[in-house]
Amino acid sequence: MFHKNNVIISYKDVGGVVNRTVKLAVNNGDTWIKVSGKGEKKI
Repeated sequence: MFHKNNVIISYKDVGGVVNRTVKLAVNNGDTWIKVSGKGEKKI
């Protein structure tokens, strides 16, 4: 679905066994990732 809509992945946070949540503001494209134990970060 992302590729089909020209959404390019420019950041990755993989590995380990922690929860991750991604938030996307569709009005302006801002993206945040929240990693369990590390907090939230705008990417």
